Order: sequence, then C-alpha cells, then structure tokens
Amino acid sequence: MVTIGDVVRTIEECYPLSYQESYDNSGLQVGDVTQPLRGIMLAVETTEAVLEECLQRGCNLLVSHHPILFRGLKRITPATYQERCVAFALRNNIAIYACHTSADNEVSQGVNHCLANLVGLKREGRRPMMPQRGRFYKLQTFIPHSHAEALRTAYEEAGIGSLGGYTGCSYSCSGVGRFRPGAETHPTIGTHGAMEAVEEEMISVLVPQERLSQALTTLVATHPYEVPAYEVIPIVMDHPTSGLGIVGELPSELSPQEFLEHLATLPAVERIAYSNPPTQPIRRVALCGGSGGGHEFIGEALRSGAEVYITGEAKYNDYLDVQDRLWLITLGHFESEHCTRTMLYDALSDKYRNFVIHMSDADTNPIHYF
Repeated sequence: MVTIGDVVRTIEECYPLSYQESYDNSGLQVGDVTQPLRGIMLAVETTEAVLEECLQRGCNLLVSHHPILFRGLKRITPATYQERCVAFALRNNIAIYACHTSADNEVSQGVNHCLANLVGLKREGRRPMMPQRGRFYKLQTFIPHSHAEALRTAYEEAGIGSLGGYTGCSYSCSGVGRFRPGAETHPTIGTHGAMEAVEEEMISVLVPQERLSQALTTLVATHPYEVPAYEVIPIVMDHPTSGLGIVGELPSELSPQEFLEHLATLPAVERIAYSNPPTQPIRRVALCGGSGGGHEFIGEALRSGAEVYITGEAKYNDYLDVQDRLWLITLGHFESEHCTRTMLYDALSDKYRNFVIHMSDADTNPIHYF
C-alpha cells in the first residue's frame, strides 16, 4: 500500500527541507501521512477552487509550491480563505504539502532549474546565484588501519564525500588511539581493564546537512568498535548545488528584441516588464523565480557578471537602480513559478505511475491584467 507519507519522502529526497529558508514553512501543511494515497494534484497555490478540484477528481494529496500556512493560524473559521482551505481539507481528508523554498534552493532540479530550461540556458556551467552557506559538516572518525578502506568504500557507495563533480573525497592521517575497556564492554580490540594502544587513521569527509544522518549511520554500521569515536564540526562554505537563483549562459548571443520575443512564448506569461534595454546582444543570464527584486538579489545578479536578470516581480525603484548596469526583466510572480507543476510531475510520475497525477485546471494567477 502506497501512503501519502511515501510521496512526502520522495519529495523530500528531491527537495530536502534543510534547503528551505529560515522564514519559510515548507513541508506537510495539513493531513495524515499514514493515509493510503488515491491521487495527487499539483498547483502553484492552495485555493478553495483547487481543493474542490481535488475532491472532484479523487485526489487526496495536494502538492503546492506556496504554503497555505505561511505564518500559521490562530483559529479556523470561515473568515479567511486560508482558514476555509484548511477546514475543507480536514473535512474531506485531503493532505496539503508545500514545496516552497526547499525547491527554490535546489539548483539541479528545482524551480530555477526549470525556469532556466524554459529561458534556454545551457546546462553546463550553471551555478547558484546566491549559494546557501553553512550547510556542511566535517565528519571525522578514528578507525584501525585494517578497516579504514572499508569505511572509505562505504562512504562512497552511500554518496558521502562528494564535492562538485568529484566523488570519494576524504582526508586521512595516522595516529595512535588509546582506550581501556570497562568490565561491561565487548571490545573488538583489547581486553577488559588493560590499556590498549591502536594504530589508527583519522578519516575526514565533508557532508552536507541533509546527508549527515545517513553519514553517521554508515559510519556506525561500518566501524569495528563497539563505541566509535567521531566528531561533527560545522563548516561555513558555499553549497555548490543549493541556493537561490541560477546564473548561466545562452547557447549563443541574442539581441534584446529576440530575447523578449522568446520570453513572451513561455507558459502562462501574459506580459513582460523590463528596464531600459541594452544596446548590445546578451548571453550571460541571471534569474530567480518569484520575488527576486531588491538590493540583495539584484546585487548578486550584478556581481555574477550577468547582462540580464529575470525574476517574477520587483519594485519601481529596482528598475531605476539598474540603469546602464543590468537589464531587469520581470515576468510576474505566478508566471515565473508556473513551471513548478511540471517540476513536481517529473519528480513523481515515474515512481507513482499507478496513480493519477493531475496538474490543476483551477490553479490560476490571482493577478488579472486588463
């Protein structure tokens, strides 16, 4: 039996909750993960119309991009659409899961990856515009020489010790470990009450936050000692595969007019706003779906060397501030994240092919244009 919890685990393997921003509330919003799965609905927003569609089409799991419970609720009444949505979902046993900044920050298969594909950026050479920091740990352990290679192999097979395009990365140095087994212990090496000195290797690997639990499980399962000694040390460094936005290049230069004409063909795009266009062709592009305006985002786009920066929405002054330095283009918030539905479908369709997965017809832009 496939449960809602199974789908949640699949989503979080693709978009770890450790990737979400501190202000966010990605994850399960409403529902019981032990419920058997009947069908999945995909949407950008959780609205009453989308939930009604879930009920009509037999879907008991709604996976949305934006969380319906962003700041939490103090009551559940008919007063607001958020409260009505939660009440409707609970009444009809519909679970709601939000895949927000956990997917925004996933560079290889997240929101901005999908937007970069639509914009036409080359896959090679893409990098996060604003890499996440402080999401790594150095895991050090001390192990007899006779078992050191087995641990390195186990780490690599578990995907631990990968950095950029390199796998099996570790550092070792030799030393002497000393210990005295107590009366109630079951030592692999040594005897009760006697001081033991063992030639050991210190093996260090770099582990992203979302893989730390797996790395510790691998270490304990492979280490010969009854009580392995290890250290977990936080490391402040840029994460190579997580962060907001993407910087990349077009396969060839395009004139500003050609680029705008291409963007106008993207799904859900109804209108495009932009600052004073450059006079030269463009090739290097920075982008960030959603609310990517403001000094922090635009500053990172400038530092990336991009000639154009695409986002969902920006403030009036943002268009003024970039004059002659960067071409700012906004597609609309909903429009720039519309591709999350396709992103989620691609992440789930192979594994859950025996279940219906719908992209919501009722999921529409809350902003209307005249």
